[in-house]
Amino acid sequence: MPLFRRSAGRVAPGLDPTLGDADARWLWAALAAGDWLAARPMLAAERAQEDLDFLVSVAAQVPGTEHWLAHVIEHGPDDPLALLVRGHRAIAWAWEARTGLFAAYVPPERWVLFRQRLELAEYCLQEVVRREPANVTAWTGLITVARGLGLSANEQRRRFDAAVAHDPDNYRAHTAMLQNLCRKWGGSPERMRAFAERAARDAGEGSRLGTLVALAHLEHWLDLGGAPSRDYIRSAAVRESLNDAARESVRHRRYVRRRDWALDANAFAVAFLAAGDDEAAAMQFLAIGELVTEFPWCYLGEPVAAFRSAASAVNARTAW
Repeated sequence: MPLFRRSAGRVAPGLDPTLGDADARWLWAALAAGDWLAARPMLAAERAQEDLDFLVSVAAQVPGTEHWLAHVIEHGPDDPLALLVRGHRAIAWAWEARTGLFAAYVPPERWVLFRQRLELAEYCLQEVVRREPANVTAWTGLITVARGLGLSANEQRRRFDAAVAHDPDNYRAHTAMLQNLCRKWGGSPERMRAFAERAARDAGEGSRLGTLVALAHLEHWLDLGGAPSRDYIRSAAVRESLNDAARESVRHRRYVRRRDWALDANAFAVAFLAAGDDEAAAMQFLAIGELVTEFPWCYLGEPVAAFRSAASAVNARTAW
């Protein structure tokens, strides 16, 4: 078994965490400069929930914010938005401490840091939902915190239910809960896949929640390992499931490209690649262009190198 599963906590060369979005690039620059007065209006502007979720996810990746935001919160006016960003940054910071090693190889001191940083995230985000019970972005972060802290399945579900009560088809709440249902986090392939299929079906035509089906199949594929994993992901049933999910989501005429639409295209590209469906994979490679995402390409190695190698091979086989 390899030591590493993914490059957690690091941005690989060639990856753009802003996914080419102009607002996200501006936000990154402001936060990298430690300028909360400039960054805050961008986050506070009235916008679609998924757009806010994306911008907060970008803010969470900016190194150093975990330090100076503490000063903003302690010495500035009461500001749930600063707590929200600090909470999400603390989650990313926790996974940086954990590293990309398999759990058995993570040093004890790293586990201590991991837990301490997640407890900071828990405090910040609980403060947000105490003041703003309908804050979907905070509840979504708390789903991930519950996973890392090993909270009960009932508590994890309570947090998910709180998020979707205010935004039923929220993408990040669903993808966070999907991870919680993986076997590696105490769930099972059956529960994970049932969750994905039900969410995609209930969301209806054109919803990006169809991406959950691709992610669930990828997680099951990785969980099996060896020959069983290849037999599973290349089975006629899985290939049909992936194509059905793509047809009802990323290929559907009602599908809307959000700021972070590249997450959907990359998930389906990796799933179709693993399934040996070159024609379907090539369609997603064409859509992606240069907007490669770390996840789930990190499961195949260094993300950009894995993407370019796969795209070249698929394009040669399909003459796209």
